[in-house]
Amino acid sequence: MNEQFNRERVDDLTNTVLLGFNSAGNPEYGHIDKLACVTDLFDQQQNEELVNRLFALQSGDNYKVRRRPAGKDECKGLYRSVVEIRLADKPAHHPLLLAIHYVPTSKKRGVMRMELSPQHYTADQITDIFIWLGRKGRLGKHLYRGLRNAWVTTIHYALDVVGMKLHDYLISLSKVHDGEFHDLHGEQEGLRLGSTTLVASVYAKLNVPGLSVDERYAMAQLMLEKYQFERFLRLELRFSPGKQKLMLGKLSQMENLVSRLAFYDREIMKDSKLEPDFAKCLMKMPVPHARATFSPANVLNGKVVSPTRKAALKRVTNVMKKHRVMLFDAEVIWQKLPLVIQKLGILDQPQYWSYRNRIKWLKKRDK
Repeated sequence: MNEQFNRERVDDLTNTVLLGFNSAGNPEYGHIDKLACVTDLFDQQQNEELVNRLFALQSGDNYKVRRRPAGKDECKGLYRSVVEIRLADKPAHHPLLLAIHYVPTSKKRGVMRMELSPQHYTADQITDIFIWLGRKGRLGKHLYRGLRNAWVTTIHYALDVVGMKLHDYLISLSKVHDGEFHDLHGEQEGLRLGSTTLVASVYAKLNVPGLSVDERYAMAQLMLEKYQFERFLRLELRFSPGKQKLMLGKLSQMENLVSRLAFYDREIMKDSKLEPDFAKCLMKMPVPHARATFSPANVLNGKVVSPTRKAALKRVTNVMKKHRVMLFDAEVIWQKLPLVIQKLGILDQPQYWSYRNRIKWLKKRDK
């Protein structure tokens, strides 16, 4: 029997890294879903030269280059121009390979911003586009100077868990005080938990290994038979470390994002020691939102209790500790971060941003 799905919910686990199994026996995979970084050459003349080279960049070899003005709301209005680079042999609906924003609207911003979605490309494809850009006549040495100076503004780490569902557990994120469900129990349901630096976006997806990226993006809705797919849950951790707090060349030093996730057995809502209104809130809102909005009880299990929020939160915390499920070993997962960022190709190989090392390496690659 065929089922219809939105293409945004269809994916494959081809370019992911197997991280092992969680305590429930579900296989788990990791990958970088999105990466954006900003750079500056810290020299006005060199910055101007870089911008001029971006304006002069042309299509060639295996790449299509399109330059255009940035939209008003694009990239928060921080840059005026954009270069979009695509693989020449891919249709227009294929995901963009690389976007470069330049001509900043303020001198306080870096001269250039680069963004890519690594899940759609292999490490070699990512390496090849940067080698192509770094050739003389294109961005040349300015590109590699830019990589050495680049700091990460956004990185999306995706933890994919096959066979897990959104409502198997109550999901929370430490150090956040709000969150919301989207389309609760609907076709596009999802969970968002957020703070200034870290946002968790949790939603169901389908692994369809027999469907190419082009086939997935060709239509808005896809008809699939049950044998074609397996369901998985994506826990996407969107990290915004702030200016120069995570340099591109030091991705392996990124803080353990997975350790911020917390899971609770849904049986907690039947625990007689739990605040009644908190239990009701959990039926319709995420844990952080429920903690922030529930009404404290003054009588619990026939006993008078303090109705202050501080006392009620302490009672809630004690009950939650009892029902917490150690679903993942965050330290073991994070030890495999080097394998995940290897998928970024040359962006995870800062030794080759140096001219001498790069020349030797390129000879070995026969490029």
